[in-house]
Amino acid sequence: MRKSFSKRNRSKKVELLAKVYDHAKHAYKFGFRMLTLGWSDGSTFLPVSSVLLSSENKKNRITEATALDKRTVGYKRRQLSMQKGTSAMLELLKQAKNIAIPAKYVLYDSWFSSPSSIHAVKEIGYDVIAMVKNTPKMFFRYNGEDMSLIAIFNKNKKRRGRSRYLLSVMVDVVKDRKVIPAKVVYVRNRNRRKEYLCIISSDTKLDENVFPFLEQKRRIPRESSDLSHLFPRGILLILFILSLHHYFCAHKKNHPFSFLRTLFYAVFSSIFPSNFFNFP
Repeated sequence: MRKSFSKRNRSKKVELLAKVYDHAKHAYKFGFRMLTLGWSDGSTFLPVSSVLLSSENKKNRITEATALDKRTVGYKRRQLSMQKGTSAMLELLKQAKNIAIPAKYVLYDSWFSSPSSIHAVKEIGYDVIAMVKNTPKMFFRYNGEDMSLIAIFNKNKKRRGRSRYLLSVMVDVVKDRKVIPAKVVYVRNRNRRKEYLCIISSDTKLDENVFPFLEQKRRIPRESSDLSHLFPRGILLILFILSLHHYFCAHKKNHPFSFLRTLFYAVFSSIFPSNFFNFP
């Protein structure tokens, strides 16, 4: 689950345009929050579903939605865009569950991480691997006591040396008297060595190698308006060659066919076997 910002600073009449806070620039801008649900095997990321989120606060919306029939898909999408991010995330997960997308875990950042969201995702049928904020306002049950992650970290003895993680503890995620056992792993912050990050997993059978899951998430490219990161470089070169061919044919100029054919064969020879094409 990825969250990004789509700015529309010059727009004034875009439907459901809102004033959104950009956490990267620490400023309010006109645009939308883009929430994307994707499937990944660790090296490949495939977008499954997405939604442009406006603001649930009417005061922050610049323009309102067009009046539509409540039975239409457009009306439902507009209503979804005016919900909170956690509610929209759960709706996307339910859609993925209904179409039987093969997945075991839901990986998301600390923006959506809370005991209520962990319980909601667990009820849908997925396990959770997520970052958790180091805040004293969020509590987990540890040894029969409700404690924050900071208090749990200070109470236990840490691993010495250059270990990839500092501490691993078992906690209970409690919400409305419902309990879910989970494992919390404290890992080192690569950017700030004196600080640590917290990763929670609802699958208690996972060992402390849960940290590479988060690393795979960070290597997933951010979604943008173009999907060029989904194509191999060879395919992009082929598309470039075809666009040159279309340009020369459209403008009736001298067609450097020998050059294009050589470049075309050089690209394909790096992908297919040498005997796949047989140019005269």
